[in-house]
Amino acid sequence: MKKFPFTPQGMAGLQNKLYQLADRELLSEAQYVAEDFLSWAAARFALDICLFEYIRSLPDSVRLQLGWCIASCISARQPFSIEDVPIELPLSGWSQFLSAGFQFNINMTASTGNFTLKLTTAAK
Repeated sequence: MKKFPFTPQGMAGLQNKLYQLADRELLSEAQYVAEDFLSWAAARFALDICLFEYIRSLPDSVRLQLGWCIASCISARQPFSIEDVPIELPLSGWSQFLSAGFQFNINMTASTGNFTLKLTTAAK
């Protein structure tokens, strides 16, 4: 499977591709993300090395929760998304963004399975 950009459009493109899969293949994908979010993200998205390293530095429990949330959406063919980063980044911009302060805001609506990952700068 081709790698998608780590953007709202890339996330939508991946979702579109995944939801064309047969149920068995889709459940395999859900299991993959649930078991290893970092490997799944690296295999499915063109991640900047700084973003990859940041995700890798997150506590195991956070990566596990991210994987489970996305796996839940995938297995139920429900939407999941990422919001735009609030600043424009050059190719090496993730390192500047991460050093400026970075946090994940995760919103999941249990009734519909909707999942949104919001990347924001931390308050100074």
